[in-house]
Amino acid sequence: MVRQRGLPPHGGKEPARLSRSVLHSLMQDLRDGRYERGERLPAERVLAQALGVSRPIIREALHALDLLGVVETRVGSGTYVVNAHRALGSQVLDASAFEVLGTLSTLECSALIHAAGLTDKTLLDALAESLEGAIRADADFESWHHGLAEFHVTLAKAGGNEVLSLMIGQLWQVRLGTSTTHSLVQRAWLAGSLADHETLRRLLAALQAGNHDVAGRELRAEHDRVLAAVLDIHAEDEVARARESVSQLRARFVLPPAGFGRMPTSR
Repeated sequence: MVRQRGLPPHGGKEPARLSRSVLHSLMQDLRDGRYERGERLPAERVLAQALGVSRPIIREALHALDLLGVVETRVGSGTYVVNAHRALGSQVLDASAFEVLGTLSTLECSALIHAAGLTDKTLLDALAESLEGAIRADADFESWHHGLAEFHVTLAKAGGNEVLSLMIGQLWQVRLGTSTTHSLVQRAWLAGSLADHETLRRLLAALQAGNHDVAGRELRAEHDRVLAAVLDIHAEDEVARARESVSQLRARFVLPPAGFGRMPTSR
């Protein structure tokens, strides 16, 4: 039985805020133990009636919970609780860089699909300005990184899906903050692996031309390029750790102690 509860009064022009309110409301229900792990959530129709919103708003919030790993949607069966206490928050700081970057790629490409046909001149001008700002700041990593974040977060907002843009913004905060992801991206930048902005320029040109299919491919290519650069840094670290481990083993088991086993010298 779902308790009847309405969200704050809303106007017809704020579906994005409604999606976020529904998302927060459902997550609070999960944290409060209203639904147990493995339990099936009420049908979209029931949730929509209880919260006083439309079914598409409910569907969007459930999709966000699915992406976060909180619930699992099974075709023809319903939506089930996977981890009621998981949320995108401080624990993400400890996630691997590959999880953070891979999730960003998935979410941003999804947001760009929502943005098809919605990119107006004001948005395109904002994207161009933030990209040029990042390029001009190439001599300073933090300025470059924040400029790049502004570009990506602005692009994420183009689709009008506030749940997606909220999640993308939080993941960029992980990239910008003190995290493993930030450290590896910084080292890749210092190595010169991220200096080329041609992929993003092509992405912007495709958006300006109204070609979202090309823009989507360029966005995916940009994320793959960053991930490959970070993987290279990670591989260097793994090789260095392996060499250090072998060196310690060699010192322990191969090299004899000083003066031990030496043949006497003849006078």
